[in-house]
Amino acid sequence: LGLYILGNTGYFEGNKGLPRHWAITFDLLQSPATNDSAVDAGNIKVFEGLQTGTELPLCCPLHRNVTFSAKSHIDLKLGYCVEVCQDKLACGHECSFPCHWPRKDHRQHCPVEIDSSCKSHPGKVACHLAFLRCRGAPQDTKYSEIMRYYECPVVCSITLPCSHTVDKPCHEARLISDGKHQMPQCNKKSPIPYTFSTCGHSKSVTCAELVLYNSDPAIVRCEENDVFIPPCGHERALKCWKKTRIEERKESFNCNRERLVKLPRCGHEQTVQCSTADRIEKWVGVSCEEVGVVDEGVSYGLQDYPCNAKASLRRKCGHCMLLPCREAFAKSTSLEACREPVKIVHPSCGHGCKVACHLADHLRSQNIRPPVVTRLIEGDIPAKLTFAGLPKCDELVTFVRKCGHVEQLPCSEISKPKRGCKLESVVKSPLCGHDIKTPCFIMNELQKAQIKCPPNQAPFAVIDSSNDFSTLSNDARKVLQSCGLRSRVILTCGHESEVECSKLLRHSE
Repeated sequence: LGLYILGNTGYFEGNKGLPRHWAITFDLLQSPATNDSAVDAGNIKVFEGLQTGTELPLCCPLHRNVTFSAKSHIDLKLGYCVEVCQDKLACGHECSFPCHWPRKDHRQHCPVEIDSSCKSHPGKVACHLAFLRCRGAPQDTKYSEIMRYYECPVVCSITLPCSHTVDKPCHEARLISDGKHQMPQCNKKSPIPYTFSTCGHSKSVTCAELVLYNSDPAIVRCEENDVFIPPCGHERALKCWKKTRIEERKESFNCNRERLVKLPRCGHEQTVQCSTADRIEKWVGVSCEEVGVVDEGVSYGLQDYPCNAKASLRRKCGHCMLLPCREAFAKSTSLEACREPVKIVHPSCGHGCKVACHLADHLRSQNIRPPVVTRLIEGDIPAKLTFAGLPKCDELVTFVRKCGHVEQLPCSEISKPKRGCKLESVVKSPLCGHDIKTPCFIMNELQKAQIKCPPNQAPFAVIDSSNDFSTLSNDARKVLQSCGLRSRVILTCGHESEVECSKLLRHSE
C-alpha cells in the first residue's frame, strides 16, 4: 500500500519558479523514505529506494515477493506472477498451474504419475487417467484407497476352452480367471462343424454356436436342399428341415403339380393340383349312372369339385336340360314344372296341339278322346266345344255362317266368334246409289236398321228422309263413307250442290 502521485516530472525539473511546497516535495521524493510509525517501528519495512521514476512497481496480491514494473497503462493487469499455484486438487496433488489469482480454474487433469496397483503390469500412470479407470469405486471412497479399484487397461490374451485365444483388458482377464466373470464366447470358426442328428448334414459354425446347438438342437435348422417324394410320386426340392417336419407329420405338404382325375360325382375329367386330387379321392356321395347325366330328384351329396363342363339334367318326364355341371346338380332337387312343349289330343276338339309337359300329363290322366271337329255351322256349335281353362287350338275348321258364307277359322275361335262374317259383297250405297264393298255383317246391320237403298237417279242423289242413320255402328258409318265419288244433291233449300259422297252422311242426319 502507499500514496502514488502520477504526473509529468519533466515540467518541474529545471523550473526555478516552482512554488516552495513543490520544491520541498520533490526533495523528499529524491531521498530515502523514513519510518514515521510510532508502533513497532523496527518490524516495519520502509522503502529505501528512489521514490520517483518512469515505472510503477507492482507486486502479486498472493505472492508479495513477486514484483513487476508497469511502464504504461497496458501493463496494469495481472498475469505476471510466475509462482506455481499450490492449491490442492481433488486427488490431493497441487494445481501446479502458474499463478491465476483470483480465478479458481485449477488444473482439470492432474499430470502427476502414480504407481499402478496392477501386480501383473507395474509402472507409472498419470493421476487423472488412474482415476478414470477406477469406475467401480464407491462415491465415498477415500482418494488414498481409490487405487484398489484401478482397472488395468493393458490387453492380455485369454485361452478359451476351444483353444482359441481372445484379447481382453487386464482387469477383465483377472475377473475371468478368478471366476467372477463368465468365459467370453468364441466367435471364431469352429474346427469341428455341427452335425445334425436327424439327417447327418453338417453346418459350418462358430465355436459359440457349436456349444449352443449341442445344448439345444431345436434352435437350429438344416438349410441343405433335399429331394422329397410325396405319396403322389412327384419329386420336390425342399429344405432339409422342412422335409424332416413333413416326414415326422409335424407339418402337412400340398403338392402343386397338376394331374388328370375323373370326378367321382359327374364322371367328367379335370386337370387339378395334386393336393386337390387327394381331397377329391376322399369324396363320399352318389355318382351319376351316366357320365355327365344328372337325374332329377336324386341327392348326390356335397360337391366334389366345381366342374364347369356341360351336363344334361334329365327330368323324370324324360326331357333334358343342358347346363353347367355344378348348376345341374344344384337344381336336381329343386326344379320347377317342366315347360317343354308336348303334342297331345285336345280334350275338347280332338285335334293335335302342343302344351307344356306338366299340363300334358294332367290332360292325359283324364283319358278324354273326343271326335275330331272338322266342320261347324254357326248357331249349331256343340256345348262340349269349350276352351275355358284349356289350351287354344289353332287347327283350321270349316265354319258355315248363317249368311251362307264359308270360312276357315282356328278351332278355338269358332266356339265364341267375336265378330260377324267379314266376307264382302258389292251393294248400292243407300246415300249416293254408287257401288260400294260391304262386309256381310254390316249388310245385316243395315237390314236390321231398315236402311233403304234409293233408286239410281244420277246425276242427282236423292236422300231418303225415312232412313235413320243415327243407330248405326261406327263400322257401318265408315262403310257408308267409303265411296270416293262425287254426287250432285238437291239441298232442302231447293238449290243444287256437288259434294263428295263420303260427306253425304252429314247431310242426311
